[in-house]
Amino acid sequence: MAILEKVMQMKEQGMSEDQIVQSLRQEGIPPKDIEESLSQSKIKYAINPESMQNMGEQPQEFRGDQDYSRSSFQEYSEEAPTPEGAEQMQAPSREYFPEYNAQSMYQEYQSPQPFDIETVNEMIEQAIEEKTESLKKEIISFTRFKENTFIELDEIKKRLDKLENIIGELQISILRKLGEYGNDIHSISREMQATQNTFSKIIDPLTDNIRELREISESIKPSSLKPSSHHPQERQPEKHQEKPVKRSKDDFESFLR
Repeated sequence: MAILEKVMQMKEQGMSEDQIVQSLRQEGIPPKDIEESLSQSKIKYAINPESMQNMGEQPQEFRGDQDYSRSSFQEYSEEAPTPEGAEQMQAPSREYFPEYNAQSMYQEYQSPQPFDIETVNEMIEQAIEEKTESLKKEIISFTRFKENTFIELDEIKKRLDKLENIIGELQISILRKLGEYGNDIHSISREMQATQNTFSKIIDPLTDNIRELREISESIKPSSLKPSSHHPQERQPEKHQEKPVKRSKDDFESFLR
């Protein structure tokens, strides 16, 4: 059992502080622990005055018993015979009982001493600690939540920065590829233009030569078909002469292409 609980039980039984101290010392408890337990019990009784009222009811009963014992003792002392031997035997008892009753009853039923400043301060501090304990717990939990929130926000910020860097690199690589494709297309178009120019340079003289040969062949055909003067002209059936279809230079060039 704790020292404080023992002190509380002894006070509930109506024991004084001196009796409590003596009984606890007999049990081998250090004086420092006894004083601390007494001060804590005072603080608890100050916070809960109902317990002090319950304790105040018991000394009145003991006072009644004390008055009854004193009156009975006085009646017995007055009515008893007083021989010399009896006086010698009763003398030490008369000296013993009054001293015991006066000291013990005074210690048990003395008026409560006023609290000192240190005790009052301890009472106030304990009451404040009990009231603010829940508030401290809430503040500690809020502080931890705040710290965890800041840590999570920092991680989210780092991830966003990383995503931004990745997106920027992708954009740069896409633009680089598009630029390479554009350069390739431009070079291919230039090569195609160059080949077209070379073909045109080759085809133009050929078309000119073909045109000249066609003209020569057309000029030679009528002279070869004229009848001779020594032989009678025989009538030959008329043949449908097909007119040569002239193709333009552009059509021939497009055909070759």
